[in-house]
Amino acid sequence: MNKKEEVEVMDHDYDGIQELDNDLPTWWMTMFAFTVVFGIAYAVFYHVLDDGDLMGNNYRSELKRAETAKIARLANFDALTPEEQSEQLLIQGQAIFKSKCALCHGPEGQGMVGPNLTDKFFLHGGSLEQIRTIIADGKIEKAMPVWKEELSARELDATALYVHSMKGKNLPGKEAQGVAGE
Repeated sequence: MNKKEEVEVMDHDYDGIQELDNDLPTWWMTMFAFTVVFGIAYAVFYHVLDDGDLMGNNYRSELKRAETAKIARLANFDALTPEEQSEQLLIQGQAIFKSKCALCHGPEGQGMVGPNLTDKFFLHGGSLEQIRTIIADGKIEKAMPVWKEELSARELDATALYVHSMKGKNLPGKEAQGVAGE
C-alpha cells in the first residue's frame, strides 16, 4: 500500500467494525460556518433588534393597508355596488338604532316602552316606506319622536332598512301590538 491508499482507522472497534477517521471537506466546513454565522445574524436582526419584517408583522401591515383601502373605497357611497350600499346602510342603521332607538325599543328591537320590532305585528305598517315615514315624522301621541330634523335622508333610510331587517326574528319581548303585517 502506498501513502495515498493508506486508510487511517480510529483506534476503537465495535463488533468488528472499525471507524475511518476522515476529515470533512473544506467546502463543507465553510458552508457550515457560513450557515452558523447567517443564523446568528438572522436571529439578531429579526428577533433581537426587531428590524426585519417578519411574516406576522407583514400580515398585520397588509391588513392595515387593506382596511385603509376599504375605508377609502367606502367613503364614496355612490360608487358602491347596490349590495355594498345596502350593507353599509345596515351597518349605519344599526349604529343609529343602538344610539337613538334602543332606549325605547330595546337593544335588539324586542320592545320595552316602544313596540317589539321583531315580530310580525305593526301599529303603522311594516313596509320599508311606512317604517321610514314613522321614523321621520314620528307619532307624538305614542311618544315616538320626530327624527327628520335630527337625521339626514341617508340616515333615515339606513335606520328604516335596519328596522325592516329585524322583522321576523321574533325575539321574546314586549307583547304583540297592532295587526299582523306582510
